[in-house]
Amino acid sequence: MHSQNELLFLALNRITFLRPREKLLLADLLGSLQDLVKFGRKDLVHCLGRSPRARVWQPEDYARLAECDKKYLTKANIKYTFYREEDYPAPLAEIYDPPLVLYYRGGPLRRKSSLAAVVGTRQPSEKALMRAYSLGVEFGAARIGVVSGLARGIDTAVHKGCLSIGGPAIAVMGNGIDMVYPASSKSTAAKILEQGGCLVSEYPPGVLPQKYHFPERNRIISGLAAAVVVIEAPRKSGALITADFALEQGRELFVHKAGLEGITGEGTRLLHEQGAEVIDNAYPVIKELRGNPGRPVLAGGKNSGLRFEVRGESGRALAHMLELELEEKLSVYNGEYYRSE
Repeated sequence: MHSQNELLFLALNRITFLRPREKLLLADLLGSLQDLVKFGRKDLVHCLGRSPRARVWQPEDYARLAECDKKYLTKANIKYTFYREEDYPAPLAEIYDPPLVLYYRGGPLRRKSSLAAVVGTRQPSEKALMRAYSLGVEFGAARIGVVSGLARGIDTAVHKGCLSIGGPAIAVMGNGIDMVYPASSKSTAAKILEQGGCLVSEYPPGVLPQKYHFPERNRIISGLAAAVVVIEAPRKSGALITADFALEQGRELFVHKAGLEGITGEGTRLLHEQGAEVIDNAYPVIKELRGNPGRPVLAGGKNSGLRFEVRGESGRALAHMLELELEEKLSVYNGEYYRSE
Protein backbone atom coordinates (compact mmCIF):
# COMPACT_ATOMS: atom_id res chain seq x y z
CA MET A 1 0.00 0.00 0.00
CA HIS A 2 1.52 3.29 -1.05
CA SER A 3 1.87 6.32 1.17
CA GLN A 4 -0.64 9.15 0.87
CA ASN A 5 2.36 11.31 0.01
CA GLU A 6 3.48 9.20 -2.92
CA LEU A 7 3.35 12.13 -5.35
CA LEU A 8 5.59 14.11 -3.01
CA PHE A 9 8.06 11.24 -2.80
CA LEU A 10 8.05 10.67 -6.56
CA ALA A 11 8.69 14.39 -7.04
CA LEU A 12 11.57 14.45 -4.54
CA ASN A 13 13.12 11.50 -6.32
CA ARG A 14 13.17 13.55 -9.52
CA ILE A 15 15.39 16.23 -7.97
CA THR A 16 18.76 15.09 -9.23
CA PHE A 17 20.93 17.38 -7.09
CA LEU A 18 19.51 16.01 -3.83
CA ARG A 19 21.53 13.37 -2.01
CA PRO A 20 19.68 10.25 -0.77
CA ARG A 21 19.62 11.43 2.85
CA GLU A 22 18.44 14.89 1.77
CA LYS A 23 15.49 13.32 -0.01
CA LEU A 24 14.61 11.48 3.19
CA LEU A 25 14.96 14.71 5.17
CA LEU A 26 12.58 16.61 2.89
CA ALA A 27 10.18 13.66 2.82
CA ASP A 28 9.89 13.94 6.62
CA LEU A 29 9.73 17.74 6.62
CA LEU A 30 7.15 18.34 3.89
CA GLY A 31 3.61 17.19 4.36
CA SER A 32 2.38 17.13 0.78
CA LEU A 33 3.22 17.84 -2.83
CA GLN A 34 1.78 21.34 -2.43
CA ASP A 35 4.23 21.99 0.40
CA LEU A 36 7.03 21.22 -2.03
CA VAL A 37 5.59 23.57 -4.65
CA LYS A 38 5.53 26.37 -2.07
CA PHE A 39 9.02 25.57 -0.81
CA GLY A 40 11.29 28.48 -1.78
CA ARG A 41 14.97 28.36 -2.65
CA LYS A 42 15.90 30.04 0.62
CA ASP A 43 13.93 27.39 2.49
CA LEU A 44 15.78 24.72 0.55
CA VAL A 45 19.23 26.15 1.30
CA HIS A 46 18.33 26.53 4.99
CA CYS A 47 17.06 22.96 5.20
CA LEU A 48 19.98 21.36 3.35
CA GLY A 49 22.66 23.49 4.94
CA ARG A 50 24.24 24.03 1.54
CA SER A 51 23.55 25.86 -1.70
CA PRO A 52 22.69 23.49 -4.57
CA ARG A 53 24.60 23.90 -7.82
CA ALA A 54 21.34 24.18 -9.75
CA ARG A 55 20.71 27.86 -10.32
CA VAL A 56 17.01 27.46 -11.08
CA TRP A 57 14.60 26.14 -8.47
CA GLN A 58 11.16 25.44 -9.89
CA PRO A 59 9.52 22.80 -7.70
CA GLU A 60 6.32 22.90 -9.75
CA ASP A 61 8.27 21.18 -12.56
CA TYR A 62 9.06 18.25 -10.26
CA ALA A 63 5.41 18.08 -9.23
CA ARG A 64 4.38 17.71 -12.88
CA LEU A 65 7.02 15.03 -13.42
CA ALA A 66 5.71 13.10 -10.42
CA GLU A 67 2.19 13.08 -11.84
CA CYS A 68 3.51 11.88 -15.20
CA ASP A 69 5.60 9.21 -13.50
CA LYS A 70 2.65 7.84 -11.58
CA LYS A 71 0.55 7.55 -14.73
CA TYR A 72 3.36 5.90 -16.68
CA LEU A 73 4.31 3.46 -13.90
CA THR A 74 0.70 2.38 -13.50
CA LYS A 75 0.23 1.92 -17.24
CA ALA A 76 3.50 0.01 -17.64
CA ASN A 77 2.80 -2.17 -14.58
CA ILE A 78 6.03 -1.05 -12.93
CA LYS A 79 5.88 -1.28 -9.15
CA TYR A 80 7.41 1.06 -6.64
CA THR A 81 7.80 1.34 -2.91
CA PHE A 82 8.98 4.00 -0.48
CA TYR A 83 11.33 4.02 2.47
CA ARG A 84 9.61 2.73 5.62
CA GLU A 85 6.80 1.00 3.73
CA GLU A 86 6.05 -2.64 4.50
CA ASP A 87 7.32 -3.98 1.17
CA TYR A 88 10.57 -1.99 1.33
CA PRO A 89 13.49 -4.43 1.91
CA ALA A 90 14.35 -4.33 5.62
CA PRO A 91 18.14 -4.76 5.23
CA LEU A 92 18.29 -1.85 2.76
CA ALA A 93 16.30 0.39 5.11
CA GLU A 94 19.05 0.00 7.71
CA ILE A 95 21.93 1.45 5.67
CA TYR A 96 23.22 5.01 6.06
CA ASP A 97 21.68 6.39 2.85
CA PRO A 98 18.78 4.22 1.68
CA PRO A 99 16.88 5.25 -1.46
CA LEU A 100 13.66 7.14 -0.83
CA VAL A 101 12.02 5.34 -3.76
CA LEU A 102 12.66 1.89 -5.23
CA TYR A 103 11.14 1.08 -8.60
CA TYR A 104 10.97 -2.58 -9.57
CA ARG A 105 9.68 -5.01 -12.15
CA GLY A 106 8.82 -8.57 -11.25
CA GLY A 107 8.99 -9.40 -7.62
CA PRO A 108 8.44 -9.65 -4.79
CA LEU A 109 11.13 -7.19 -3.84
CA ARG A 110 11.12 -8.01 -0.13
CA ARG A 111 12.33 -11.58 0.38
CA LYS A 112 11.86 -13.88 3.35
CA SER A 113 15.29 -15.45 2.99
CA SER A 114 18.70 -13.78 3.02
CA LEU A 115 20.34 -12.69 -0.20
CA ALA A 116 23.94 -12.93 -1.39
CA ALA A 117 25.49 -10.27 -3.59
CA VAL A 118 28.06 -11.43 -6.14
CA VAL A 119 30.09 -8.87 -8.07
CA GLY A 120 33.23 -8.55 -10.14
CA THR A 121 34.92 -7.12 -13.18
CA ARG A 122 33.29 -6.73 -16.59
CA GLN A 123 36.39 -8.27 -18.18
CA PRO A 124 37.11 -11.37 -16.11
CA SER A 125 39.46 -14.22 -16.76
CA GLU A 126 37.86 -17.37 -18.15
CA LYS A 127 38.46 -19.14 -14.85
CA ALA A 128 36.72 -16.41 -12.82
CA LEU A 129 33.83 -16.29 -15.29
CA MET A 130 33.29 -20.02 -14.95
CA ARG A 131 33.47 -19.89 -11.16
CA ALA A 132 30.95 -17.02 -11.09
CA TYR A 133 28.51 -19.15 -13.05
CA SER A 134 29.15 -22.10 -10.70
CA LEU A 135 28.59 -19.95 -7.64
CA GLY A 136 25.28 -18.79 -9.08
CA VAL A 137 24.26 -22.42 -9.59
CA GLU A 138 25.17 -23.32 -6.02
CA PHE A 139 23.30 -20.37 -4.53
CA GLY A 140 20.31 -21.11 -6.73
CA ALA A 141 20.28 -24.75 -5.67
CA ALA A 142 20.27 -23.68 -2.03
CA ARG A 143 17.45 -21.19 -2.78
CA ILE A 144 19.65 -18.27 -1.79
CA GLY A 145 18.75 -15.25 -3.89
CA VAL A 146 21.59 -13.70 -5.86
CA VAL A 147 21.94 -9.93 -6.19
CA SER A 148 24.16 -8.37 -8.83
CA GLY A 149 24.31 -5.51 -11.30
CA LEU A 150 23.41 -7.07 -14.67
CA ALA A 151 26.69 -5.82 -16.16
CA ARG A 152 28.81 -7.81 -18.60
CA GLY A 153 31.20 -10.36 -17.20
CA ILE A 154 30.85 -11.58 -13.62
CA ASP A 155 27.38 -10.07 -13.00
CA THR A 156 25.78 -11.74 -15.98
CA ALA A 157 27.55 -15.06 -15.36
CA VAL A 158 26.32 -15.35 -11.77
CA HIS A 159 22.78 -14.40 -12.81
CA LYS A 160 22.81 -17.06 -15.53
CA GLY A 161 24.12 -19.68 -13.15
CA CYS A 162 21.42 -18.96 -10.60
CA LEU A 163 18.70 -18.90 -13.26
CA SER A 164 19.90 -22.17 -14.80
CA ILE A 165 18.65 -24.04 -11.76
CA GLY A 166 15.55 -21.92 -11.15
CA GLY A 167 17.03 -19.80 -8.38
CA PRO A 168 15.82 -16.29 -7.50
CA ALA A 169 17.85 -13.45 -9.00
CA ILE A 170 17.73 -9.69 -8.39
CA ALA A 171 19.43 -7.20 -10.70
CA VAL A 172 20.09 -3.65 -9.51
CA MET A 173 20.40 -1.20 -12.40
CA GLY A 174 22.15 2.13 -12.80
CA ASN A 175 19.48 3.64 -15.05
CA GLY A 176 15.73 4.13 -15.25
CA ILE A 177 13.58 1.13 -14.39
CA ASP A 178 12.00 1.12 -17.86
CA MET A 179 15.18 0.11 -19.73
CA VAL A 180 17.94 -2.48 -19.55
CA TYR A 181 21.60 -1.55 -19.87
CA PRO A 182 23.73 -2.85 -21.45
CA ALA A 183 21.60 -4.10 -24.33
CA SER A 184 23.50 -7.40 -24.27
CA SER A 185 21.87 -8.13 -20.89
CA LYS A 186 18.28 -7.90 -22.14
CA SER A 187 17.85 -11.66 -22.50
CA THR A 188 19.17 -12.24 -18.98
CA ALA A 189 16.85 -9.55 -17.62
CA ALA A 190 13.89 -11.19 -19.36
CA LYS A 191 14.83 -14.56 -17.85
CA ILE A 192 15.03 -13.01 -14.39
CA LEU A 193 11.48 -11.71 -14.74
CA GLU A 194 10.22 -15.00 -16.18
CA GLN A 195 11.50 -16.91 -13.16
CA GLY A 196 10.06 -14.63 -10.51
CA GLY A 197 13.09 -12.48 -9.84
CA CYS A 198 13.11 -8.73 -10.16
CA LEU A 199 14.84 -5.75 -11.68
CA VAL A 200 15.41 -2.86 -9.27
CA SER A 201 16.41 0.78 -9.64
CA GLU A 202 16.30 3.97 -7.62
CA TYR A 203 16.18 5.98 -10.85
CA PRO A 204 12.86 7.09 -12.34
CA PRO A 205 11.66 6.06 -15.80
CA GLY A 206 13.58 7.53 -18.71
CA VAL A 207 16.79 8.21 -16.77
CA LEU A 208 19.75 7.19 -18.92
CA PRO A 209 22.77 5.40 -17.43
CA GLN A 210 25.46 7.78 -16.23
CA LYS A 211 28.97 6.98 -15.04
CA TYR A 212 28.27 8.19 -11.51
CA HIS A 213 25.10 6.10 -11.24
CA PHE A 214 26.98 2.83 -10.95
CA PRO A 215 28.92 3.62 -7.77
CA GLU A 216 25.62 4.90 -6.33
CA ARG A 217 23.73 1.71 -7.18
CA ASN A 218 26.49 -0.43 -5.62
CA ARG A 219 25.34 0.58 -2.15
CA ILE A 220 21.97 -0.94 -3.01
CA ILE A 221 23.52 -4.20 -4.22
CA SER A 222 25.33 -4.66 -0.91
CA GLY A 223 22.48 -3.14 1.08
CA LEU A 224 19.99 -5.74 -0.13
CA ALA A 225 22.29 -8.63 0.75
CA ALA A 226 23.51 -10.20 3.97
CA ALA A 227 26.83 -11.19 2.40
CA VAL A 228 28.90 -9.96 -0.54
CA VAL A 229 31.25 -12.05 -2.69
CA VAL A 230 33.82 -10.40 -4.94
CA ILE A 231 34.81 -12.92 -7.62
CA GLU A 232 37.54 -10.99 -9.41
CA ALA A 233 38.41 -7.31 -9.39
CA PRO A 234 41.33 -5.23 -10.64
CA ARG A 235 42.62 -2.42 -8.45
CA LYS A 236 40.18 0.22 -9.77
CA SER A 237 37.16 -2.01 -10.22
CA GLY A 238 33.68 -0.85 -9.26
CA ALA A 239 33.37 -4.14 -7.36
CA LEU A 240 35.75 -2.69 -4.77
CA ILE A 241 33.27 0.13 -4.20
CA THR A 242 30.63 -2.50 -3.48
CA ALA A 243 33.06 -4.16 -1.07
CA ASP A 244 33.60 -0.84 0.73
CA PHE A 245 29.86 -0.38 1.07
CA ALA A 246 29.55 -3.94 2.37
CA LEU A 247 32.04 -3.23 5.15
CA GLU A 248 30.35 0.07 6.02
CA GLN A 249 26.97 -1.66 6.15
CA GLY A 250 28.22 -4.53 8.32
CA ARG A 251 27.85 -7.20 5.64
CA GLU A 252 29.98 -10.33 5.53
CA LEU A 253 32.62 -10.00 2.80
CA PHE A 254 34.17 -12.87 0.85
CA VAL A 255 36.52 -13.11 -2.12
CA HIS A 256 36.77 -16.03 -4.53
CA LYS A 257 39.91 -18.07 -4.94
CA ALA A 258 39.56 -17.95 -8.73
CA GLY A 259 39.99 -14.18 -8.75
CA LEU A 260 43.24 -13.80 -6.83
CA GLU A 261 45.66 -14.05 -9.71
CA GLY A 262 47.12 -11.60 -12.23
CA ILE A 263 46.32 -7.97 -12.90
CA THR A 264 42.57 -8.63 -12.87
CA GLY A 265 42.91 -9.99 -9.35
CA GLU A 266 44.87 -7.12 -7.78
CA GLY A 267 41.81 -5.68 -6.06
CA THR A 268 40.62 -9.10 -4.92
CA ARG A 269 44.01 -9.85 -3.38
CA LEU A 270 43.94 -6.51 -1.59
CA LEU A 271 40.57 -7.35 -0.04
CA HIS A 272 41.95 -10.68 1.14
CA GLU A 273 44.99 -8.97 2.66
CA GLN A 274 42.59 -6.68 4.50
CA GLY A 275 40.76 -9.64 6.02
CA ALA A 276 38.15 -10.90 3.52
CA GLU A 277 37.72 -14.68 3.68
CA VAL A 278 38.70 -16.66 0.57
CA ILE A 279 36.13 -19.17 -0.70
CA ASP A 280 36.15 -21.72 -3.50
CA ASN A 281 32.41 -22.46 -3.52
CA ALA A 282 29.16 -21.17 -2.05
CA TYR A 283 29.14 -23.38 1.05
CA PRO A 284 30.88 -20.97 3.49
CA VAL A 285 28.52 -18.17 2.46
CA ILE A 286 25.44 -20.38 2.74
CA LYS A 287 26.64 -21.56 6.14
CA GLU A 288 27.11 -17.97 7.26
CA LEU A 289 23.66 -16.92 6.06
CA ARG A 290 21.83 -19.92 7.47
CA GLY A 291 23.99 -20.77 10.45
CA ASN A 292 23.69 -24.34 9.18
CA PRO A 293 26.75 -26.62 9.23
CA GLY A 294 25.04 -29.12 6.92
CA ARG A 295 26.23 -29.78 3.39
CA PRO A 296 24.95 -27.62 0.54
CA VAL A 297 22.35 -28.78 -1.94
CA LEU A 298 23.76 -30.48 -5.03
CA ALA A 299 23.51 -28.20 -8.02
CA GLY A 300 22.27 -29.22 -11.41
CA GLY A 301 19.30 -31.44 -10.66
CA LYS A 302 19.75 -35.17 -11.31
CA ASN A 303 23.33 -36.24 -11.22
CA SER A 304 24.99 -39.47 -12.22
CA GLY A 305 27.57 -39.12 -9.47
CA LEU A 306 30.43 -39.49 -11.94
CA ARG A 307 33.12 -37.01 -11.09
CA PHE A 308 34.36 -34.90 -13.96
CA GLU A 309 38.16 -34.77 -13.93
CA VAL A 310 39.68 -31.49 -15.04
CA ARG A 311 43.20 -31.87 -16.30
CA GLY A 312 44.93 -28.54 -15.92
CA GLU A 313 43.53 -25.07 -15.62
CA SER A 314 44.15 -23.90 -19.17
CA GLY A 315 41.84 -21.37 -20.73
CA ARG A 316 40.63 -24.00 -23.19
CA ALA A 317 39.76 -26.48 -20.43
CA LEU A 318 37.97 -23.83 -18.39
CA ALA A 319 36.03 -22.58 -21.40
CA HIS A 320 34.98 -26.17 -22.16
CA MET A 321 33.71 -26.62 -18.60
CA LEU A 322 31.73 -23.38 -18.83
CA GLU A 323 30.15 -24.60 -22.08
CA LEU A 324 29.16 -27.86 -20.36
CA GLU A 325 27.58 -25.95 -17.49
CA LEU A 326 25.66 -23.69 -19.85
CA GLU A 327 24.38 -26.80 -21.64
CA GLU A 328 23.42 -28.33 -18.25
CA LYS A 329 25.77 -31.25 -18.85
CA LEU A 330 27.89 -30.44 -15.82
CA SER A 331 26.92 -29.96 -12.18
CA VAL A 332 28.84 -28.37 -9.34
CA TYR A 333 29.10 -29.73 -5.83
CA ASN A 334 31.33 -28.22 -3.15
CA GLY A 335 33.76 -26.95 -5.76
CA GLU A 336 33.96 -30.24 -7.67
CA TYR A 337 32.38 -31.04 -11.03
CA TYR A 338 30.14 -33.94 -12.03
CA ARG A 339 28.57 -35.14 -15.27
CA SER A 340 24.81 -34.65 -15.23
CA GLU A 341 22.42 -37.23 -16.61
